[in-house]
Amino acid sequence: REIENLIRIKLLERLEKKESFHVAAVDCNTESLEMFRKQLSYMKGIDLKKFLLDEIIRDVSPEKRLNPFKLILVTSTHYKDLIGRVSSLRNRVVQVAVSPSPETILELAGIGMQARVGIVCESRTFAQIIQNKLRDFHIAPRNVETLLIGERGNVAEFVGDKDVVIIPPGYSFEISRDNKALFQRFREQGGKVIHFEYRIERGSLLYLEERIKELMEQ
Repeated sequence: REIENLIRIKLLERLEKKESFHVAAVDCNTESLEMFRKQLSYMKGIDLKKFLLDEIIRDVSPEKRLNPFKLILVTSTHYKDLIGRVSSLRNRVVQVAVSPSPETILELAGIGMQARVGIVCESRTFAQIIQNKLRDFHIAPRNVETLLIGERGNVAEFVGDKDVVIIPPGYSFEISRDNKALFQRFREQGGKVIHFEYRIERGSLLYLEERIKELMEQ
């Protein structure tokens, strides 16, 4: 066992000395891409570059753009769309299943049917993902409204008449001093804030780890 541990330490040291392992992540919205980056941040030596699917589809030379990456990560939903544009890189593309975290599902399940719900995020696509999941879980609150950051709209006014606000985890607008105080008051007055965590599922994550390990060892 001691010899095995020493060998593992030496292998890790060897891997750390290698150049960064370049991985591309492709999805339809910025919020999901940022969550994937955070989820994969524990893997040492991984250099993850994020691409919106529309960028790749509109690119005149998408294969040239993604060629520097040893692996290309894409959600199962958009696998066919991506392969259609980068067919020569098919062997590098890894499709992963994604879903809300168990904690998120539990929080969503606690929303009452009469609750007034607000979704605050950056992209309309991510807001639609949240709406779809509410329907999938048979959660049908009376009213669901969306506020997109960057469009005209006041966060304080938007949340003022809401019972529940759903946002991506660690979202940048909540970090600002004004909005942090705003959401603190919202909670103190009985409002509920749900962080919608969208993650790569465990099975897909294990497979991705194995692929990366094999390629790094080569």
